[in-house]
Amino acid sequence: MPTIKNLQKRIPLPINKINKISKKINKILDLKTDYCIVIVDKERIKRINNKYLNKNCYTDVISFGYDDKNYLGDIFVCAEIAKSNAFLYKTTFLKELTLYIAHGILHLIGFDDIKLRGRLLMRKKEAQILKNIFKSN
Repeated sequence: MPTIKNLQKRIPLPINKINKISKKINKILDLKTDYCIVIVDKERIKRINNKYLNKNCYTDVISFGYDDKNYLGDIFVCAEIAKSNAFLYKTTFLKELTLYIAHGILHLIGFDDIKLRGRLLMRKKEAQILKNIFKSN
């Protein structure tokens, strides 16, 4: 079961919908392990990116996996970037946020997007997840 923490105040979040979406992703991926989704603002994600990845810039999502069979890890998602990218890519805020959550979870279960082949596999899986979740819309 995912835990969702909202550490930002700038963008109102549909926490119940995010929780349902996370559960749907779990079902699609047949996940039974706990993890945490932490929704943050741009400044916090930039600090995390700088501190842990030595990248002094904003990003949309960062995942930290743990070597624990009962806990996958933590996914930090930036609500502000999701909102601006939703506008930029002509999608909804919820779909963009879902993409980031799915991306983070895929990293936690072993997907890697550093090399082209892995990136293509990851994008394909993200598209499948989004299609499955938003098929009725």
